[in-house]
Amino acid sequence: LEHYRQVLTFRRQQPPLLSGTIKLLETDDTSVLAFLREAGNETLICAFNFSDEEAATVDTTDVGPIEAIGFPGSAGRLEKGAISLPPLGLFVGRVN
Repeated sequence: LEHYRQVLTFRRQQPPLLSGTIKLLETDDTSVLAFLREAGNETLICAFNFSDEEAATVDTTDVGPIEAIGFPGSAGRLEKGAISLPPLGLFVGRVN
């Protein structure tokens, strides 16, 4: 229960997650969902692996510089130009 409270609190603090537009990103893995959320001048990238296996990386070279923002339970890794997702993992980051 505490984890869900942390997630909801975090979400309320991020305008793009509340009312931003959404742009789906192409991935090579059908088990991965990746998208950008934008509100005002702030953009977040979100990636989710729905598989029980490590996901192929999500290419972020066309997105721009990204920094992880500490989403509760986020276990994805930001690597040079890509996001790597563990089984059932997620990543949320800010696009600079």
